[in-house]
Amino acid sequence: MSSHLGLLMLLVSDVPRAKAFYTEYLGLEVVQEFSSDEFVMLRSRTGQQWKAKSVEILGEVTDMGAGRVFTAKDPEGHYIQVFHLYPGVREMQKQMGM
Repeated sequence: MSSHLGLLMLLVSDVPRAKAFYTEYLGLEVVQEFSSDEFVMLRSRTGQQWKAKSVEILGEVTDMGAGRVFTAKDPEGHYIQVFHLYPGVREMQKQMGM
């Protein structure tokens, strides 16, 4: 399942560890111009197969009608809900300016 990360803000106790998890493990990209040693902005380059990477998935992938959703947990214990909207829904959003 490919997914799109819109915005994620987390307060973490260990920035380098969290940065490594999201970049090296999940494949997110650091936005250098908006990052420092104390703050890291990330963006998604591609969708990831999180289950294949042994990320702790809480429950099953669920069809929510407009797409699929699952909840994961990062090393700091944050719960992350990941949504994958079906192409028709994404196109409808685009037409609505969303």
